[in-house]
Amino acid sequence: KQMRQEPCRVFVCCFSLEKDELMMWNYYGGRNAGCNIEVDLLDPSVSSFHGMDIKRSNVIYGEESHSSIKELLYLAHKIWKKSGNEDFIKRFIVMQLNALRIFLKNAAFKNEREYRIALLVPEAEMDDVGVKFFVRGNMMIPYIEMELGDIEAEIQGITLGPYARNELNKSSVSDLLRMNNLKDVPIHFSQVPMRNYLG
Repeated sequence: KQMRQEPCRVFVCCFSLEKDELMMWNYYGGRNAGCNIEVDLLDPSVSSFHGMDIKRSNVIYGEESHSSIKELLYLAHKIWKKSGNEDFIKRFIVMQLNALRIFLKNAAFKNEREYRIALLVPEAEMDDVGVKFFVRGNMMIPYIEMELGDIEAEIQGITLGPYARNELNKSSVSDLLRMNNLKDVPIHFSQVPMRNYLG
């Protein structure tokens, strides 16, 4: 099988397997007042976007990545022994390492239990995927809007953050879901104990 090499842009959507984790509320909850949207991946093996495959995996932290790299090198060695094609093996290893490194992260972030969905967009197709931009600090960051259907996923529940757990918020979120034809999505309050916020 022939491999095709071409420059790509990588777009990554990050999730956490923890739905009520204090550290995650502190990172992303806006004074812990945000919400967590629980998503169920229905059939991750078939999803694509504009005909491009979507890669997905748990993030591999620290030394755990060593075994993944060893497995890759073992596979490359087996292929090389059968084919004897050094040029092919070099390109194979580079391509596989580039795909793997999207899912590697420093061990200091292990508590996040991160799950990533990655889309590799060939440079030649960048104008076809509807790239938009937002500003964070002094950086302009490109992004692509995707529907849940694009990644074969659906919303399973909402958890309101530690400082957002009141009946008015719950009622408002319920109204928002209903207006978007999401009538059976359960809404929960965070169980993380927090001191009262005085403003």
